[in-house]
Amino acid sequence: MTSRERVLAALNHQEPDRVPIDLGGTFVTGIAAQALDRLRKRLGLEDRPVKVFDVLQMLGEVEMDVVERLQVDVLPVEPPAMTFGLPRGDWKPWRLFDGTDVLVPGKFHVTASPEGDWLLHPPSSPSASPIGRMPKDGFYFDGIDYGGWNPDFKPPSLEHLRTASKSWLVKDDLLRHLEGRARTLRQSTDKALALGAWGMASLHYVGKLTEFLCLLSSDRPYVHDLFALCAERAVENLGLLHQALGTNVDVIAA
Repeated sequence: MTSRERVLAALNHQEPDRVPIDLGGTFVTGIAAQALDRLRKRLGLEDRPVKVFDVLQMLGEVEMDVVERLQVDVLPVEPPAMTFGLPRGDWKPWRLFDGTDVLVPGKFHVTASPEGDWLLHPPSSPSASPIGRMPKDGFYFDGIDYGGWNPDFKPPSLEHLRTASKSWLVKDDLLRHLEGRARTLRQSTDKALALGAWGMASLHYVGKLTEFLCLLSSDRPYVHDLFALCAERAVENLGLLHQALGTNVDVIAA
């Protein structure tokens, strides 16, 4: 069986020739940069710094030498920017708290707090207030004020959200990026391809997380209508993705 056949068989509840393996095929099946660095050394692969694929979780990019050595079956088709809107590219060297040398995106802008924490600033505005924090000697970033709560929070009207939700539709440049990546991988490998449709075909919430959790209890009809709108836009986005990618992806992670 090829990797693609193996993964599709498992997803269709058919017994493959062996258990499919995924390492780094999606944003939620990755490996920490430190662990990947040690894995590469243990496997005797070329000694080079791991690229940080996603800054929030500080995940390492699983390159093809690892994929082939471990017989990994899944490859990612991901947007060019992941969490915090930080685009991958223009790599620069960085040293993690434990001494691991890695490469981070060029727009990875960090300052240190008096306590020694790392404060991550917006990629487009290095002097703006930080949007993420990694505690001293930590391993990943937390969003700042992600779970804040204002007891007087009032959600935006559904009419406003319906208008604003047009911006949730996948942009043409992103569709072209995903289509090109999927086509290249389909032509050059026999791996199963996982599309990272993060935020494109999933539910949205309003306010900060704690405020929204309260809203789930205090105004269920509003949340019901919000989720119905999210589902409507998700179906539109899935149509756009299918039109652009066709059968060049095998799994959608959203």
